[in-house]
Amino acid sequence: MTLVRSEIIRPMKWWDLATVNTLEQQLFPHDPWSDQQWWQELASDHCHYWVVEQDQQIVGYGGVSIQRPDADIQTMAIAPAVQGRGVGGLLLDTVIEHAREQGVRHIFLEVREDNAPALALYRRRGFEQISIRHRYYPDAMAAVVMRRTDPGGLS
Repeated sequence: MTLVRSEIIRPMKWWDLATVNTLEQQLFPHDPWSDQQWWQELASDHCHYWVVEQDQQIVGYGGVSIQRPDADIQTMAIAPAVQGRGVGGLLLDTVIEHAREQGVRHIFLEVREDNAPALALYRRRGFEQISIRHRYYPDAMAAVVMRRTDPGGLS
């Protein structure tokens, strides 16, 4: 049997924000981004965001801020109904490839220390823990700071 992927990953547009905000509220109840934050991110020349669609429904989103030689993954989110099915990996691969195309040497991110699936995904994609930010999130949860080094990036 052959598995056929049905996801479409495309750049995020302003008209996606209503759906993205709904997912944001569901997935990050302690610290969702505001409409103003989203508009600022989409308007920034150094920020790049994508959405993942399945059956014409947005099921994930993510983005990166690129300020060479480094990049910071600003957010990654996958709807609960499709978590664990490889959608996050496809989106992360898109973000990493875009950063690589921009000549990025290091990609950084923060992830909640209690988010074991995300930590495992980032490790599988070459990210290593470099520090902990204690009490980073509004609910006092710590953040694991991770970095991926691409030797093909700028020196």
